[in-house]
Amino acid sequence: MKKRTSKLIKPFVMIAATAAVLFGAVTPALAQENKNTTNSGKTLRILFTQDLHSNELPFQVRDDQGNNKTVGGYARLKTAIDDNKSDTMVVVDGGDYSHGSLFNAIFKSKGSDLALLGKMGFDATTLGNHEFDDGLKSLAASIEASAAGQKLPVIVSSNIQYGESEDSKALKAVMEKHGTNIQILEKNGVKIGLFGLMGKQASSSVIDGGDVTFADQTEIARQCVSALKDQGVDVIICLSHCGTSSDKSKSEDEQLAEQVEGINVIISSHTHRPLKEAIIGANNTVIVSTGCYGEYLGLLDYQIDKKSVKETKLIPVDDKLKENEAIKSQITAYEKNVQDEYLDLYGVKFNDIVARSNKNFETRDQMVGTYHNSDLGAFVTDAFREVVGKDVKDENKPIGWMISGCIRDTIYKGDISLYNTYGMLSIGSGADGTAGSSIIKTYLKGSDIRKLVEADLVAGPILPVGQFMFSGIRYQYDMYRLPLNRATVVEVENNDGGYEPLDNNKMYPIVTTRYSLKLFESFTKNLKWLISLNYMDKNGTSFNTVDDGVVHDQTGKEVKDWEALMVYMKSFSSDNSGHPVIPASYNTVKEVKKQSTGGISTYFTNPSVYGLIEYAGIGTLGLLLIFIIYRIATHGKRKEKRTNRSNNRRGKF
Repeated sequence: MKKRTSKLIKPFVMIAATAAVLFGAVTPALAQENKNTTNSGKTLRILFTQDLHSNELPFQVRDDQGNNKTVGGYARLKTAIDDNKSDTMVVVDGGDYSHGSLFNAIFKSKGSDLALLGKMGFDATTLGNHEFDDGLKSLAASIEASAAGQKLPVIVSSNIQYGESEDSKALKAVMEKHGTNIQILEKNGVKIGLFGLMGKQASSSVIDGGDVTFADQTEIARQCVSALKDQGVDVIICLSHCGTSSDKSKSEDEQLAEQVEGINVIISSHTHRPLKEAIIGANNTVIVSTGCYGEYLGLLDYQIDKKSVKETKLIPVDDKLKENEAIKSQITAYEKNVQDEYLDLYGVKFNDIVARSNKNFETRDQMVGTYHNSDLGAFVTDAFREVVGKDVKDENKPIGWMISGCIRDTIYKGDISLYNTYGMLSIGSGADGTAGSSIIKTYLKGSDIRKLVEADLVAGPILPVGQFMFSGIRYQYDMYRLPLNRATVVEVENNDGGYEPLDNNKMYPIVTTRYSLKLFESFTKNLKWLISLNYMDKNGTSFNTVDDGVVHDQTGKEVKDWEALMVYMKSFSSDNSGHPVIPASYNTVKEVKKQSTGGISTYFTNPSVYGLIEYAGIGTLGLLLIFIIYRIATHGKRKEKRTNRSNNRRGKF
């Protein structure tokens, strides 16, 4: 009886099991079909910015015809956002929202940059390398301050890794309130998944990140995509502070698209590269970018079911747009905060006219675009050496030096305001924790000055944003020589205005910025065995840290880089307007770097210590090669002699 019942039940069990399998297989497909039907024909509008760098107020740029025009400003940016609203829309930013204007002064106390993103309706942003310019504690304080009484965009930072320091723990606690690894937003029935990354090149530019590190973006991206897919999102957007490049081998976001399947859109930041048309990368990933500073608002209409671009464009943020009054009013309030908390300490006003210029200096993009001599770089480094060297009784006036990428804007023809002056040197903070990079004076031996020159001749042509700007020194070079041995002539300006050969054993004063030194140390931290500088005071005592060289005024206050620039411009003779005028001597570009034309005769001229090692190595290899050739050439003869001797011996017996 039991056997018969079992036989009767068995077919039904098999049918039920088969149905279950089929149902299990079909249900997700039906669910996917239903979801696709729900979003069929829907378009997600993505409005985006990146690398805003605190440009809350309009600023000047030079157009393709060489004319100056005013663009940007958050009050107009808000209008552009409102004018392009859609039922299914997300507004996002790719990081570096801070550090780039006088509003740096209230980064910790008010967090104006992030607060304004919230007021403009941004849904999300990520952390860029410049958010860390003042350190972890400052960043944590800024986020808390910006959140006071309002909603912030969520900070999506997926590959950040916190350390064990108190500052790191403080930032982690703040990010747990206002940040996340992944974020899902629902807009008009569409589920949008977001994650954010810090790229390799960007993370190497974090100069004050404490014990915070960043995990490999590729592996983290795979994990984020998988997690978002598990939660059934319709579109996956990566807020990437990695960047693109015309050189694909350096284009981190294109590489990310190739290595990670499933990212629909990458908002590409960090490299300040405007893309008029989207890059369709590997795995059908759409890569877009607006450039920087809020000159444009990016718009991407993404067809969800087709996973393709319907439209993409860069919307100009210019004077054709009316300023949003609420945002304008808030910025005015922040201006007063800057004045009260910072500028009053220096006895200057936010919109003071510092000087006038009768010419346009080269733009920042031109300066960092190629390896060359720069009128802008010469002007800034002149300011440092003239202001700091004015009251110093050294045998030589200080050498001025800085990294070109630290110069953030140029000098435009016409009036130069204090706001514009600060904007030229608008990244970094002082050893005292306040806005503005400290001026550093140190002494280097001539051999270390030569190392700086050689480092420039290696890095500058490859990455012009990292080339060095000098004043009070000039050099000739031969690019056919081996790296770190390319300078054929290095000369230093003396107090009479003439030049004399660099003495490797002599101590030379050098003036730079705290940010430039920290950036240099960051770039060379893995090359200390090859390029290391010994920073000293006048007596030859080595610094414990670069902050030992901070320059102070008579009141004990740190001298800031922008302050030195302001003082230098105010020292010029005035015109009929009563404002100082930049002298005509700057109409001619100083020749600091000059390609040698000596040919083979200069190849062995004035070798560096690395050159001596290289030549010794080449000489050793040459001798070894000659020895090998000699051995090969004589081997046959020796063998023949041995054979003959052997034959002779046999003959005798």
